[in-house]
Formats: sequence, structure tokens, C-alpha cells
Amino acid sequence: MSHDLKIRVCLKCKTYIIIREDYESKKKQEMFESHHREHTLITADYNDINNLECGKVVCEDDDEKIPYKYDKH
Repeated sequence: MSHDLKIRVCLKCKTYIIIREDYESKKKQEMFESHHREHTLITADYNDINNLECGKVVCEDDDEKIPYKYDKH
């Protein structure tokens, strides 16, 4: 995975999604934004993922080979 990617992070749930330009990824990003709309969201570089103040975050994208987390609240 390229480390120059941007990610959208929910600081409350400690989950993220990778920002890509294709149609399917944009739909996933819209769903992520909708699900976390009342939470604090930030955009960060993927290579900064271990330096986020919220601690360890996990990927919410099914297509990534990274741990998956999805909290319903």
C-alpha cells in the first residue's frame, strides 16, 4: 500500500477509510461520513496513522487487508 494516501479518520470510533478517487470508494466515503456525522472527523496522511492523538486506529474498509472494526451507535 502506498504511504502517500490520504485517510478520513473518526477520532471517536478510532476507525478510518482510505480516500480514493474511484466511484466505489467515493460511495464508501459517503457512507463513512454519514455514519460518523456527529463525531470528530479529520483527514490525515496514511503515514501519520501511528501518530494520531486518539491512539491506534483500524481500517473500516472491507477491501483493505487491515483489521476491520464497525461500531453501531
